[in-house]
Amino acid sequence: MASAKPGENGSSRIRNVGRAVFLGTGLLGAIVLIKTLYLQTFQHGKWLRRYEAQVYTQKRYHFFRKPIVDKNGYPLAITIVEKSVCADPIQVSNPAEAASTLSKILKVPEKTLMKKLSSKKRFTWIKRHISDQKAQLIKRAKIPGIYIIKDRKRYYPHKWLGGQVIGFVGSDGHGLEGIEKCYDHVLSGRESNKKVARDGLGRLLWAGAPEIWADKSELKLTVDSYIQFVSERAIQKCAEKYRAKSAQVVVLDISTFEILAMVNWPFFDPNLYKYYSPEAWRNRVIMDIFEPGSTFKPIVVAAALEEKILRPNSIIFCENGSFRVPGHTIKDVHPHGWLSLSDVVKFSSNIGAAKVAMQLGAERYYHYIRKFGLGSKTGIDLSGEARGIIRDWKSWRPIDLATAAFGQGIGVTVLQLAVTFGAIANDGIIKKPFIIKDHIKQNEGRRIMSRETAREIRKMLVRVAEKGGTGAAAVPEGYKVGGKTGTAQRIDPRTGKYSRGSYTALFVGFAPADNPRIVVAVVVHEPHGAIFGGVVAAPVFREIVQNVLPYLGIFPKSKVENT
Repeated sequence: MASAKPGENGSSRIRNVGRAVFLGTGLLGAIVLIKTLYLQTFQHGKWLRRYEAQVYTQKRYHFFRKPIVDKNGYPLAITIVEKSVCADPIQVSNPAEAASTLSKILKVPEKTLMKKLSSKKRFTWIKRHISDQKAQLIKRAKIPGIYIIKDRKRYYPHKWLGGQVIGFVGSDGHGLEGIEKCYDHVLSGRESNKKVARDGLGRLLWAGAPEIWADKSELKLTVDSYIQFVSERAIQKCAEKYRAKSAQVVVLDISTFEILAMVNWPFFDPNLYKYYSPEAWRNRVIMDIFEPGSTFKPIVVAAALEEKILRPNSIIFCENGSFRVPGHTIKDVHPHGWLSLSDVVKFSSNIGAAKVAMQLGAERYYHYIRKFGLGSKTGIDLSGEARGIIRDWKSWRPIDLATAAFGQGIGVTVLQLAVTFGAIANDGIIKKPFIIKDHIKQNEGRRIMSRETAREIRKMLVRVAEKGGTGAAAVPEGYKVGGKTGTAQRIDPRTGKYSRGSYTALFVGFAPADNPRIVVAVVVHEPHGAIFGGVVAAPVFREIVQNVLPYLGIFPKSKVENT
């Protein structure tokens, strides 16, 4: 029997192990290959989606914010592109040196810059909206990780023109006040998503400058830039002359109730909104409530005519300037005996108006106040409008009824006054006021008094602007106008009582008298040196009308007087 040679068993084992390893490796490779083919062929979409979900995310970018233009298409708010500085801190090799260089160029404290450049974020703003000169200096410095990119900025080319009405946009590109806020969803335009990569910790990798697209549409207002400018210039001269606390103007188109001008003084430049207090941003024309004084008298007279209690020539005894109502005394600035209803309006007799209200009674008078829309929002297409204050007639005492006839105990806004006189000038039809051009297409309005009553009231208001009337200073040369003065005591916030030295001066009127085209409401709060509406506010009305009517194609006649 032959015996195995020494070493043969060992060699055989090695060969067997080798074969086994080879076969195992081949089998494993085949499995991996098959699995790879399977994943790439049948599950490619699934794993690609997982990969993209881990590596990429979607970032939203906006189209250019739409411009705001006036009724003639002149820009009031536009978006411009300026240069801004940003950084990818991970790429900044020497934060201290970079902070020092940037601080000298941008005039930003080194500490602030060091904090930003030492961040672990992949993107941070260094400074937005810089000059071209500074951008060039930064480019020349060639600092790793520092980039100059194009950035959007909202710009208001006419500065303070209509500032509180237009409002402004914050650094995030969204409206914060005024029309910019109210119509932010319209002005922001369309949006688009862009795929952006992120690192292993989920942080966004800087993807370059945001993509910005232009949108050719615009938001058109009913405001006319020229009429707005004329109104602002007139009220500014008045407010500065009489050292007023604040003042407002509304110019209303009588046929459509479009807002042609809406003015708030002191003015406010939305380009520099950060340098103003939030009080300066307020659109007081629609937000602030005050007592209207004698500008309220046409309402009580209209109610008396509609109810046929009195006629324009009805005679009222005005008590020679002093009239006792239980517990109180009502006085006139100038004493009068017997006056016609028309003369009660012309000479602005508080006693005469109070007696008219007492004949009407609280319930009927309250009903007419509400018919004029007072105590409710006008419905203007702006946010933040106040309702005003009209207490329910059931809580009125005799003195409340009497004083309501000349605007005490009543709270209104400037816009409400303009709309009230708009209804009188529009033959008794009141409409909703509008400031967005597209909104005036369907604005039929509702009748709140007869055409005959409205025309009788207009005749009385024309007499107010005659020689001897309280509004004679409101008449521009070559035109005939109508309107009503008002001088209202203001409430002292400390005592809750009427102040002896604080007043609101008002004039609200329409022009021209024979075929009214515009209503102008002028309100001046806390003037000094003079307090009466006929002295303080009426000349503002005159200046606005004498500039606006020719612009609208209504020219003065050579010899026209309110006589």
